Amino acid sequence: MDDHCFVVCGEWKMDGSRWNSIADSGRMSRVVELGKGMTILELNRAVLSEFYEDGFAGVSTSLSYWPPNSTELATGITIPPVLVTHK
Repeated sequence: MDDHCFVVCGEWKMDGSRWNSIADSGRMSRVVELGKGMTILELNRAVLSEFYEDGFAGVSTSLSYWPPNSTELATGITIPPVLVTHK
């Protein structure tokens, strides 16, 4: 059985000493299916195809991760999110 990943389109901004996630209000959020053995490049393509249904040639993106057990989501994020790469 595959898992699913909640994905938000937007960007991280540093405001003073805190990180804020600014969602793209036009694209909102989606759920992407994660398959066993899926590569980061495949995940990136799956995310792009969810947000850009008419094609995503030339679209630049980065994937980031925030640990779900972090209490900083309630108190203010002070360390940067993790950038996910395939390198």
